[in-house]
Amino acid sequence: MLKAAAAFPLVYGTTGVLRARTPIDQAGFPYGKPVGQFPEPAFVRDALRLHFGSALSAKQNLFIGWDDAIIAHGMAPEPVGKETLKSFYTAVFTEFPDFRLVDDALLVAGDMGAHRYHALGTHLGGSNPTGKKIMFRGQTIYRVNEHGKVNWRISNHDHDFRESQLAYNAGDPMRSWFPSSSPAMSAQSPRFHDQELVWLPEPNVRHRMAAFAAALDSSDTGNAWRFYRSDAVIRGLSGDSALAECPLDKLKHRFNPIVASARSFRFYSNRLIVSGPYAIQQYSYWDEETESGPTGRGETIYRFDPDYKIAEQWINHDLLS
Repeated sequence: MLKAAAAFPLVYGTTGVLRARTPIDQAGFPYGKPVGQFPEPAFVRDALRLHFGSALSAKQNLFIGWDDAIIAHGMAPEPVGKETLKSFYTAVFTEFPDFRLVDDALLVAGDMGAHRYHALGTHLGGSNPTGKKIMFRGQTIYRVNEHGKVNWRISNHDHDFRESQLAYNAGDPMRSWFPSSSPAMSAQSPRFHDQELVWLPEPNVRHRMAAFAAALDSSDTGNAWRFYRSDAVIRGLSGDSALAECPLDKLKHRFNPIVASARSFRFYSNRLIVSGPYAIQQYSYWDEETESGPTGRGETIYRFDPDYKIAEQWINHDLLS
């Protein structure tokens, strides 16, 4: 479970040292201010941990962590706002009063965090409670603003997984939800700022990421760069601003020498979270033949266009490694 709630006064600081922190009361964010400075990884990660950790004491605390102007994709065919989002989760919490969210992975880059989770609950409320236990799981990407609140999210709830349990409990092999790769879901085109986000089927994005990782692992950087659009925007390469935009050439100039200096460059994808057109990867790389060669790790978020080309990338290198 997430442990950085107000009930847990010990947190990791930006230096990785465990230290005591007294929750800071501030308007609209009563359960503590995130550590670090926006948009440092420590700030974004801690903001999301506070966001979910506060729900351990009262599930309605989850609503406090949403900005009033939040935009949520994936909950309905069209983007929804805070009131609709609250109505959805209020219904879930009413029907499953023992609902508990379990954090499986949290990856961060830029002002974004990617969350893979599962949840458990017993259907004890609502108009027709069944008393059956249900497990939920899914993947969601969040944007966090400078106030530590979530102002955008795109959710990939595993509806097939949930509905298969309901069908099993009812003794009915039919499922009531169409898979995410159906035309009805793929036709969605939500908008965020001035960018058109076309919902892409999760298996297709995962297949594309596997091919991309294979090109990097084989040191075939010439092929790896073909996964990008020529006008791709890269963030995280500027030391003074994690959100500063850089062209693809700057990433090439940074990465190509690392591969060239290694006798046997290897790239490994540790974790992968997918939601809509976004893929979030936790990775590591090393020189297989020498201990003194380049070694690193980090977390990166990619946005794919409808042609499965990387259009945007947020990079969070683990400099401590």
